[in-house]
Amino acid sequence: MSAKKAQSALIIFLDDTNRDKIHSRLADNLSDNEKDRLYTAFLEDTIFTCLNLPNTVLKVNYPSEEALEIVKNSIESLKERLSPRLKKTLNGGDVVTIMSEGESQGERLKHAFEQAFEKGFSPVVLIGCVTPTLSKKTLQNAFRCLKKSDVVFGPTLEGSYYLIGLSEMQEDVFDNIDWFGDEAVYSQMVNVVSSGSLKWHELDLWYDLRQPEDFEFLIRDINFFRQVGDEKSASSTEVVLGEILKKMP
Repeated sequence: MSAKKAQSALIIFLDDTNRDKIHSRLADNLSDNEKDRLYTAFLEDTIFTCLNLPNTVLKVNYPSEEALEIVKNSIESLKERLSPRLKKTLNGGDVVTIMSEGESQGERLKHAFEQAFEKGFSPVVLIGCVTPTLSKKTLQNAFRCLKKSDVVFGPTLEGSYYLIGLSEMQEDVFDNIDWFGDEAVYSQMVNVVSSGSLKWHELDLWYDLRQPEDFEFLIRDINFFRQVGDEKSASSTEVVLGEILKKMP
């Protein structure tokens, strides 16, 4: 599918390594089925938020056939809670699934952006699926910042990122990064863009459920949504997480 004129793209980038990390944090308390249900709920809620962005094609990059099954399950479950308008968006070709290519994390990220730009999309924003409480407002702000910046980053508490946005392809952002070393990934990426002539912008600090304490932030944000009358955001995550918490000592 080719992009319309000046149409933006939002990539949800799935990572088996990240899923395994989340699963390992919960290994003592959850069955394999419960872990997968929770991860599927994360993705479902993330897709729901992204569908509410106007004039934006959603691309879900998956790393394996196992991950593709999670994508399919999330989309099928999501259909039950969508308005007619969002169902039309979901079924109308504005949600595309693509298998990631590349041996390393950097190569897979770079390919995701390259594929989108080659199709004519611009700007392009990439997020993960483990930020189910990330708001539509934050995503809109990222696209808005890319009107004046070459690169936008969303940093996490652990020194990684929850969002990367590019106005056009910048290969240096992904090359020569030690993704699993001792130095924080985010600081490495910032050093790359700061050493050149690129204009870049930093969004607010957020979390992406890589550490046990991040689940406390998740519960806090879901409670806040409900207090302000928002019953839809992170609703699938709330249901699955509620069932899990009832079982925990």
